[in-house]
Amino acid sequence: LAHEVDLDAAAVAERHHQAGAAKLLSEIRQEINWPDFNPASSFDSKELLYGEELARRKSASKRPPDARVLNLPPIKTSSKPPKDWDKLSSEEKLIYSPSTDKETLGILASMYKEPVVDHLRKYRFLSQVLKTTLRPPTEVVNDNDESELQYEEGLLSYVQTVNNRIYTNLFPTQETGRSSSVRPNLTNVSKRREKDYASCLGDAYKYPLRSIFTAMPGKLASSGIPTVLVEFDLRGAELKVMAIQSGDANMISHTERNNLPEDHPDYMDIHSNTAVKAFKLDCPPTKAGLASIKKKNLRDVAKTFAFGLPYGRGDDAIVRGCKEEGVETNLTEVEALRNYFFGTYPMVQPYISACQERAITPRWLRNCFGRLRRFAFAKDREIKAKLKREAGNFPIQSTVADLVHNWMSKLYGYPERTDRYGNKFTMLLQIHDAILVECRVDCLDWFVDEVIPKTLDEIVIYQCNLDGSRLSNVPYRMGTDITIYKYWGMDITEQEAKELGVNPRHVKGK
Repeated sequence: LAHEVDLDAAAVAERHHQAGAAKLLSEIRQEINWPDFNPASSFDSKELLYGEELARRKSASKRPPDARVLNLPPIKTSSKPPKDWDKLSSEEKLIYSPSTDKETLGILASMYKEPVVDHLRKYRFLSQVLKTTLRPPTEVVNDNDESELQYEEGLLSYVQTVNNRIYTNLFPTQETGRSSSVRPNLTNVSKRREKDYASCLGDAYKYPLRSIFTAMPGKLASSGIPTVLVEFDLRGAELKVMAIQSGDANMISHTERNNLPEDHPDYMDIHSNTAVKAFKLDCPPTKAGLASIKKKNLRDVAKTFAFGLPYGRGDDAIVRGCKEEGVETNLTEVEALRNYFFGTYPMVQPYISACQERAITPRWLRNCFGRLRRFAFAKDREIKAKLKREAGNFPIQSTVADLVHNWMSKLYGYPERTDRYGNKFTMLLQIHDAILVECRVDCLDWFVDEVIPKTLDEIVIYQCNLDGSRLSNVPYRMGTDITIYKYWGMDITEQEAKELGVNPRHVKGK
């Protein structure tokens, strides 16, 4: 699996991120009057946020006497799993250390509107990128005793000099069957944080971070035909699997409608529908409807809630997760969602509870593809709770993983994948329920209209019990969303489509 890398674009992005991080660090130090404040130090961060007592330093603080301390109330502990700070006893608060992770910073920034907290959070985002994807080059002396810049660490150190490509390794060996990307990890280069990078960089943000990966600019050597990137995923996969395996007829119907084209009269946006119905809003159950009454954030809350169900996320954790993403909500709203969701889909909660109990007795379960998960015997209450969360999530996430593996197998073995010019399409990467391929432009219509639908139609799932035995012979199929790129993460423009010879219908909005 290989990505083409635009090193010039990567260098520009690295400079912008470096400048953004330096600017934020300078602003933080000025705002708190602490010239040598180190945001990478957990002690400095805890002292700034919570005060010297909760910093838990082993030596005396070097904070200047007139430096600011915010004295904010902690949100959770730094332990795994984290504990809500408010629920700790007085004795426990003397033992546990308060967290300063990105989720905590997001919640504190949202609750107290303190600029320095938001700046610290943004600095952490940029700092992480500069340690991984955009780690700067170092100056080295080559064999001719000349100084040059080389990437010795970070993602770009894996770029092959012969073809500007990065090769990764995928191992489908996680407990749920999901693939992990290693040497290097390309699944970290996700779109989830793009809005945060844009907020951090301001006017310096021009393109998504993923856009440093591009279709082969030099064209296929043997054919002279340009290529594009095609990304496609299983639409609403986890919710649909949850519906099928729980046997909830209402949820199955709603997820089937969710897989219809958005312009279809029976299409349903399940998250928007949940938000509108749960909060009794006077608007159409669509993204546009919620936006029209300035309640679009409630769709995000409904989505966070729905995807947190298999993981056994409590209401407090859902509120924290929403606030960390900048979405305001509260326990009352989450409780309203929970009541509506389980009232509308009554088979879901018993199904998840049954999955969780299998971690205790008989300590194993199997998904509908036969993938087995065993659980160790545990007496400790927290370990039991952890195993139950994993058991509640396993049948759903593992089924999605197996669906994607089967889909990739169908694509890889597609009988007409090659012709006299070589591969018509080449798989580049799998990220959870999404697949990224590089496709020749002359084969794009064929790939989108024939290959994707035909291979997707061949992977089906059936309702099964937790032993993996089939309960129904009704096959269920998944839907997909397809996006075409020249630069990954940037929808292909009309001008790019014209230059490459891409059918205009593949331009978003056409």
